[in-house]
Amino acid sequence: MKIRGSTQILPGSVTSVECDSSIIITDGTHAFSGDQSMGGFKLTDLDDPIDAQDAATKAYVDANSGGGSPGGSPAGSIFGSLILLEEHIASASAALNFTTRNEPSQSGASIQSDFDNYVIDFIDILPATNAVSLQFEVSTNGGSSYDTGTNYASSYHRWSRTGQSQAGSASGSFVDIGGGLTLSNDATEQGLSGRLFFHNPGGTAGWKKFTGQFTWWYNGTPELLGAIIAAAYKSATAVNAFRARMSSGNIASGTMRLYGIAK
Repeated sequence: MKIRGSTQILPGSVTSVECDSSIIITDGTHAFSGDQSMGGFKLTDLDDPIDAQDAATKAYVDANSGGGSPGGSPAGSIFGSLILLEEHIASASAALNFTTRNEPSQSGASIQSDFDNYVIDFIDILPATNAVSLQFEVSTNGGSSYDTGTNYASSYHRWSRTGQSQAGSASGSFVDIGGGLTLSNDATEQGLSGRLFFHNPGGTAGWKKFTGQFTWWYNGTPELLGAIIAAAYKSATAVNAFRARMSSGNIASGTMRLYGIAK
């Protein structure tokens, strides 16, 4: 009917409605039939995905499969990847002390609760003095002091082209990275290189464990050596810093890097 020239729909007069299939309805009864552009705008307020083809928010992706900026927290990298936290380069250095993270986007103590396990890389660590050992010691007070008591246990398997041997200590005052065999200071031989894994150093339930593998030139022959190391710091106190130093003299050159292993 018309009222004052305008068509009016009376209540109860419409019994059914059929929508044009090209119209998108908010209740989801009409699906898109082609690719859609958002014109530079965002889709917001998405629920978490369930099925394989469901859309996901950035927060969901970051929390479950990695995302965010490289070099960030564990949520910012794929599970098991290495996050560079701190680096020190020796130049006639008495020690390389790891106390405070110094890489971009990193801050605070070297060892924190954001990682359970850490990796320490040793790259061409060259002693200034011949026939010395590389010693590794930890700190529980941010590097104000380092534990040099008899609180380290270690086992080493060492080998060369001519043979192999074992060594270790139940109560050493440091972890001997060279497994009890000393290093050459010949710059051509480029010192010691390898990797040490530090397992849950920030834990407080028990002793801290290390595992690693290294290669260097022994000063005695000289002879190229390799060693596998298993060691422990026999304290339940959380470790938050560490250092490497020679048994005598300085570290002439070389680089050490600390990484966190993403959870």
